[in-house]
Amino acid sequence: MSPPKLPLDVLYEVFKTLAALDPISPSSPYGWIRQSTHVCKSWRSAALGQTELWAGIVCAFKSTSVTNLLIERAGSAPLVFQGIEPPRSSFLTEHQLDLALRHIDNIRTLVHPAAHEPLSMIFDGRTLPHLEVMHVSQIQPSSVPVLPSLRTLSLRFCCFPIHAPQLRYLSLKFVGLEIPRAATPVLDILAQATLLEELRLSDLPRAIASEVATYPTVTLANLRLARISSKFFDSTFWQKLLLPVNLDLGINVYNAEEPQQQNIDVSNIFATVSRQLASEDFDSLRVVEDRERDTPYDGVHLIVKLWSSRASISPTAFYLDARVYIYTEDELDIERELQSLIPYLNVEHVGHVDLSGLTEMAFVDDIAMRRALAPLVYVESAVIHYGEQLELLLPQGFWHDKDVSGDGIFPNLQELTVADFLCGCNCKKLDHGDPPAKAWPLLLDILQKRQQSAHPIRTLAINRIVESHSAPQADSLGWIEADEAHMPWVERAREYTEAVVSKLSTRGVGASLEEYETAEREFDWHIAGPKYQYFRKQVPARSDGRRGQIISNEDWESD
Repeated sequence: MSPPKLPLDVLYEVFKTLAALDPISPSSPYGWIRQSTHVCKSWRSAALGQTELWAGIVCAFKSTSVTNLLIERAGSAPLVFQGIEPPRSSFLTEHQLDLALRHIDNIRTLVHPAAHEPLSMIFDGRTLPHLEVMHVSQIQPSSVPVLPSLRTLSLRFCCFPIHAPQLRYLSLKFVGLEIPRAATPVLDILAQATLLEELRLSDLPRAIASEVATYPTVTLANLRLARISSKFFDSTFWQKLLLPVNLDLGINVYNAEEPQQQNIDVSNIFATVSRQLASEDFDSLRVVEDRERDTPYDGVHLIVKLWSSRASISPTAFYLDARVYIYTEDELDIERELQSLIPYLNVEHVGHVDLSGLTEMAFVDDIAMRRALAPLVYVESAVIHYGEQLELLLPQGFWHDKDVSGDGIFPNLQELTVADFLCGCNCKKLDHGDPPAKAWPLLLDILQKRQQSAHPIRTLAINRIVESHSAPQADSLGWIEADEAHMPWVERAREYTEAVVSKLSTRGVGASLEEYETAEREFDWHIAGPKYQYFRKQVPARSDGRRGQIISNEDWESD
């Protein structure tokens, strides 16, 4: 039975749908081609006339004869020069590169992330009206190419000025390459890319202060996402950029500058991005000290995350991963780092703080830590390690005088999650024989003291970090089982708070998320109050109505 005769415009839509559903790939070498050209004579004739489809796959095969055939079928449609075959999928053959040079005026996409010197000459001062996507490497035109339709630009090991007023996405990678005076051409590109939405920069060479001193400020009003990775943070360059306040901004400073590596002063970074840190969208803060990386750039990393809990995917976020100390043995002065960060935050909007990624080594000075965290008076939900961190919730001097007045940090705290509950109960001030008797008195003191204040803690959740989830950057917590030995202490805790929650997870290394959730459902244990959800919980609204969902353990990657 022959297929029905459909109008050509309908057939074209069918072919486009087939091309989208079954693209040519290693697992489907011919993709949509056979489904379109091997049905009947009329379908084949119609498919062969769909030049845009053939123009999109002219480099889908390495064969010279097949490439020539596809070029012929593409007719005058703008061409896509991008390979798809593994293992070097993005690299074009010599024949395809020759064809690209020959058809350069009619190319829509050009992807060849390897050196090919003739490309420098072909771009030299040329106007390419159809080019929308370009990903090239190690080319250097001597005069500015004009690319009026370009929306996506990716350059590797090179940088040169272009005129591309429609540019939306820009990626520049200078890894291992020292380009003298690279800051100026980068600023030149950004200055004319007023519609830019996404910016990714890797290892931009350090700007020369005298080079950019007179350069006017570049405003990127439409930027939505920026990812910066470098051996160092170059404030000289970044101070020339005016970025939106509400921005998804990620900064990775892996601190490997030669010949002499130095510890990083993150206060310089915070000062440079102060406008973004002050965003009213940020209501959640997580700080991590990471000493466990098995990479050439181990040392001590400071990770700072800020995000908005009012959306599952926040359009406004901040992520900093800085190798602040070269050697793992160095002690992180977290009090100093927090004192350089928190003044830039819009603290009235910060309602959730997660300090569970900080080790006891990070706490050098109790008084300095209290001073650093003092501005965060609107925090309602916190994740804190058992021990020295937890004691900060008590008034200063509490252990010396039980009747001491005043509050500890986070005076408006309503929901407290205690991390590392049993593993961390080695506080010197608690010297009892059995684990429950050693762990609970500190919690009870905190709950009782807060009940006597105007803002009692409403929900207490206890958990411990397990080995399979202990990586600081993983943002994962394992939950402990409340056995009979804890029950008397739990009953006492109920006198001071509305809910005490503990979870047991039987999830092991390699277990699926579905298995994890099943384990939680089977072993959930609740003394009172609402169900405490692992990934997301609903927190009662503040009087100003600003609070929404709190995502206490959800990773920002973002990317």
